[in-house]
Parts: sequence; C-alpha cells; structure tokens
Amino acid sequence: MITSAPEQLDAVAEALKTAGTPSESQKLMFILESPMFVTGEAIAVRLVRLIEALEENDNVQSVHSNFDASEEVLASISG
Repeated sequence: MITSAPEQLDAVAEALKTAGTPSESQKLMFILESPMFVTGEAIAVRLVRLIEALEENDNVQSVHSNFDASEEVLASISG
C-alpha cells in the first residue's frame, strides 16, 4: 500500500503508471489515528449491533469503526 495526501492521489497513480508499475486500485481512505476505548459492556454491545446492522444493509458498501474494548468486554459480548 502506498499512501499520499488526498490531493496527490491522481498524481501518485499517474507516476506509478509512468514508472511501469500500474496500481491495482486507488481510493481515498480515512486512516484512524486514535481509537475510542469503550469500557462498558452495554455500550460495546450496542456498538457491535450497530456495526453488524450496517454491514448487513445492502446499501452500505463498507463500515469502519474506531472503537476498541478490552478482551474481557469483547469476549463477554461475543459468547
């Protein structure tokens, strides 16, 4: 993966193509810098349910999240 500033996306793709290394795909992505740590099981359950509902929706192309939780909280909601 090669990253660049959003305004340089096309220029980087063109430079790769010119250099004989065409890109498989190019897209803008938001890269997470700081996760939101969730400590409560009830909130984690609601977040997981929301993410699952969004992922199941045919009109949604992709779902991204910046929430994180302890292994204990995640284990308690997955089992």
